[in-house]
Amino acid sequence: MKPVLVCYIKYYDITKTGQLIWPIFQHLQPMFTPEDIGYQGEEVKRDGK
Repeated sequence: MKPVLVCYIKYYDITKTGQLIWPIFQHLQPMFTPEDIGYQGEEVKRDGK
């Protein structure tokens, strides 16, 4: 099974305090999705990057 790249870039807050927001799985971990790691955060709009 070929790893499928997640083409869209979204930022996820993966901490309870909301301090870490990062572009998740652009092309780093194509085997996983935010749901796979059980992220609990809100989707944040990309700011000009």
